[in-house]
Amino acid sequence: MPINRNQTTKFWHPAAEILLGGAALGLLTLVGLWLDFNRTAASPAYVIVLMLPSLRDSLIPGVVL
Repeated sequence: MPINRNQTTKFWHPAAEILLGGAALGLLTLVGLWLDFNRTAASPAYVIVLMLPSLRDSLIPGVVL
């Protein structure tokens, strides 16, 4: 029985958002360490990255990130 395209899309869209969000958090951490940010300066950037999946109505990526 072939896999329905809708089932495949339901898996890969949240997975891609989780991977991109994780990469964005990692990159943000590296830049913050390189520029020697303190927690107060870096926290708004983290909040923005963590809120982007929520703005797209993606529950699973928002919770995982």
